[in-house]
Amino acid sequence: MDFKKQIIKLLTKNTTLKEEELENLITVPPNPQMGDYAFPCFRLGKNPKEAAEKLKQKIRLPKIISKAEVIGPYLNFFVNHHAFAETSLKKIYERKEKYGKQNIGQGKIIAMDYSHPNIAKPFGIGHLRSTVIGNSLYRILSLLGYKPISINHLGDWGTQFGKLIVAFRMWGKEKEMEKEPIKYLLSLYVRFHEEAEKKDSLNDEARAAFKKIEEGDKECTKLWEKFRKLSLKDFQKIYDLLDVSFDSYKGEADMVKFWPAVFKKLEKKVDTEVSEGALITKLEKYKMPPVILLKSDGATTYHSRDIATASYRIKELKADTLLYIVGMEQKLYF
Repeated sequence: MDFKKQIIKLLTKNTTLKEEELENLITVPPNPQMGDYAFPCFRLGKNPKEAAEKLKQKIRLPKIISKAEVIGPYLNFFVNHHAFAETSLKKIYERKEKYGKQNIGQGKIIAMDYSHPNIAKPFGIGHLRSTVIGNSLYRILSLLGYKPISINHLGDWGTQFGKLIVAFRMWGKEKEMEKEPIKYLLSLYVRFHEEAEKKDSLNDEARAAFKKIEEGDKECTKLWEKFRKLSLKDFQKIYDLLDVSFDSYKGEADMVKFWPAVFKKLEKKVDTEVSEGALITKLEKYKMPPVILLKSDGATTYHSRDIATASYRIKELKADTLLYIVGMEQKLYF
């Protein structure tokens, strides 16, 4: 039941105002204790408070309205909560999964970025939170007429994969990795850091290995693809339990190729400079630290890849809105 429409019908019988006028006049009070709907009585006489009092005495409230109160120049209506609950539950029972369906989105495209776990690392509680909230919003937006695109923007690029490649070459065993991929890859990653503390040259090897992935080296790329495939297989077990699926699994790796074209445009709009070999843009006027766009070896960063991603979603996916479901720890980054 549309309670506002019922109040409009009540007021058309007891005032000279038309339905169209009342539709625009009736509002929701700023405080719930003041009622559910408020009708301003300025058009009913020179003294709106007195007009509100007269109207209150004149009208007969239907069962769906528990009471009406005069608050200043307004006549405020309080919905009968029992009637509201009964009406709502009946609607939900009748319409089932179509309850609340509207077309307010009118086909507008929303690119939704959620879940986004990191390849070769465990699926954390933050990823679970993002997945559940993101999937709920996806379903709600679909029901409201929008065209949401669910994107699992995987963390599948960066120096950490150079570290994994070096670690796997030194200590990795194919059969062991096949049993519990993420657990095994994480153990290799941890071991790498332990060994790198003793032998810093391992970090240089890792950076070089990642640079080779970016350059398309076959051997390094083959290993990276293996890590990605096995990780996704592990993540899928969780998504199956949650009944969650995605329209796209395009991660950071898929966005690297868009960076050069985006960078050409970015250079014209943003001041950049070289600092210790890396390309940065300063954000002092915003009271924030600088952003690294390119590392000293020319490799992309998470920031640069994410800028390319945003551009891709607007241009290629024709998204009207970009929606990111992340935790508060991402506040500075955004």
